Amino acid sequence: MFLINGEVIDKLAANDRAVQFGDGCFTTARIDAGNVVMLARHLARLQDACTRLAIPFQDWEILSDEMRRLAQPHAEGVLK
Repeated sequence: MFLINGEVIDKLAANDRAVQFGDGCFTTARIDAGNVVMLARHLARLQDACTRLAIPFQDWEILSDEMRRLAQPHAEGVLK
């Protein structure tokens, strides 16, 4: 499952920029008791990476909410 711009999808389109060019950055966060461990640090690292790569992104609150929502039903795991 992928969550792209808030929409749950099963596959990425071949014309998606991330697929075509590999543009992007990511983090791998640990989930413990339904919470993203060190969420603020993960978001800060993503913000820094976007700045360095000149990737325009401003929806940090939405991303934070989505990460929390995806982690919530899981006792443990990882979130990418």
